[in-house]
Amino acid sequence: AAAVIERQARQLRRDRDALTKDALRATLSVEQQDEHKVKEWEAKKEEEVRTEIARLREHETLHLHQTKEKMLVDVREQIVKTERDKIRTELLVEEKQALAVERLKLRQRIIKEETASVRKRLEQEEEESVNIMREQIRDEIRNRVTREEEERMEEEAEEDALKKNKYVKTHKEKQHDARMTQVQAAKKRQQSLDSQRKMEVEEYAQYLGMDPVADEHLLWIAEMALTAPLPVGWSEHQDSAGNVFFFNKATGSSTYEHPLDGSFKSYYSKIKSA
Repeated sequence: AAAVIERQARQLRRDRDALTKDALRATLSVEQQDEHKVKEWEAKKEEEVRTEIARLREHETLHLHQTKEKMLVDVREQIVKTERDKIRTELLVEEKQALAVERLKLRQRIIKEETASVRKRLEQEEEESVNIMREQIRDEIRNRVTREEEERMEEEAEEDALKKNKYVKTHKEKQHDARMTQVQAAKKRQQSLDSQRKMEVEEYAQYLGMDPVADEHLLWIAEMALTAPLPVGWSEHQDSAGNVFFFNKATGSSTYEHPLDGSFKSYYSKIKSA
């Protein structure tokens, strides 16, 4: 608006100067008129130069304004692009973090499921081992009772034969006496072994939480636990101090307690409560 007003003012000044010059031209001589025309032409050229300079300045100002606006637009676009890239980078980082968390959760779930599967398989193997050992010990007890009964019947038969022929010492009686002596010695050795075995069973029963007197009818559980073989995957070793410990290859764990002690304790508790 200021530039328009300035142009209108210059035009009014030119019109005023033209009217003034026309008035003066009418009163001047020819030479003066020529001189005056020269001056007018010079003044006109000067005015044209000034006008051109003003136009160039105005054009330059407009060009600078447009350049400034374009630079501002470019700067805004650059800022928007930078912010967009920054937001995209942050979203990618968050997505990577979320993916890492999901992978960690998946790995933990897989480890938990594998651990539960291994534990379940070990429990099944322990239960099967306990059942097998229980049958073995029962068969051993039945065989022992059968052998003792047969020995008792043989002793009774021999004693009856001795009573019938107590006044006659034959070669057979001497053999029988020698055999009886061997049987008695074997019985004493067996009794000594049985006594030592009984002490070991009673000590192990106390270790399992049993009362050797009140739970005498359940001492077969302690005897079964004392002779229990290791479950599948377990092995027996000794540390630097000579102490026995057990190692599980599947889980990588080790313990100084027999792997089936917990199972026998639980089995005793179930039978006791029943």
